[in-house]
Amino acid sequence: MLAVALLLTGIYAIGPWYVGGPTTAMGVVLEADLVRALPASFYIISGAFAMFGVLRKQPRWRYRGAFLCTLSYTFLVILRLLTFGPFPIIWLFTLALGLISAIIYLWESGREVE
Repeated sequence: MLAVALLLTGIYAIGPWYVGGPTTAMGVVLEADLVRALPASFYIISGAFAMFGVLRKQPRWRYRGAFLCTLSYTFLVILRLLTFGPFPIIWLFTLALGLISAIIYLWESGREVE
C-alpha cells in the first residue's frame, strides 16, 4: 500500500493535475516543472521497485524497494516541513507513513537473502 501511495503521488505531482499554491520561498521553487519532476520521478521509481519486489516475490527487490520508500517518505516530510513549517497537521501523517516504511525496511533487511 505504501508503494502504491508513492507511485500515485509521483504520477500526480508530475502530471497536469497538480495545482499548488506557493506558501513560502520553497513553495515557489517547487512550482517549476523540472524541479517538481525530479522528486516525482523518484517517488515513481521507489513505488515501482517495491511493487515489483512484492509481485515477483523477490526478497532482494523488496529490500531495495523498502529502502527507497523510506527515503522517499523522509524526503516528503522534509519538503513539507520546509514548505509549510512546523504545523504537525500537514506533515504528521507523512511522518507516520515514513516510520511504517522504515519498520518494513528494517524487517526486510533481516530477511534479505544474499
